[in-house]
Amino acid sequence: MSAWPFSRERLLATLQRWLPPASDDAATTPPAADAQRPPLPRDEDAAGSRDGPLNPRALDAIRRLPGPNGALLVQKVIAAYLADTPPRFEHLRAAADAGDAEALRKAAHALKSSSANVGAEQLAGLCRELEAIGQKGSTAGVETLLSAAEDELARTLVALTNERRRPAEHVLAEQEL
Repeated sequence: MSAWPFSRERLLATLQRWLPPASDDAATTPPAADAQRPPLPRDEDAAGSRDGPLNPRALDAIRRLPGPNGALLVQKVIAAYLADTPPRFEHLRAAADAGDAEALRKAAHALKSSSANVGAEQLAGLCRELEAIGQKGSTAGVETLLSAAEDELARTLVALTNERRRPAEHVLAEQEL
């Protein structure tokens, strides 16, 4: 059984119900045309840099899901993460401050899963540690982990904001170089 609450295929099916139909231009443009465009220069702090907070493979996997709306789907996933994650992190911090181990566990689990889905592996790892502490019925010693997670969250939000600004047609071409 998978540890994820849903599969990528199930995510695709759900999101495709809400995405607009692909335009005729998108359906008739051959995929190779995008790969021939020159890549944009990469900022060292941008998503996917060697020391960056994101593993670009996670977003690329979403981009490459069957159907013509992969780039739009990535934009929607990023937008949802940018909107939902800061309040989730505040809930995580409030649970720790209140000494509520169960709320800490649940908040860390949710943040871990959503972070892993966008490729924020370091943040997901910190949340996994926070979840484990909460699972033991404790909140003792979480402040250092929370501080590290908060720093990593800031890096992740910047990287995703930068990723969101990048023209979609250049992203996959860059990855194939």
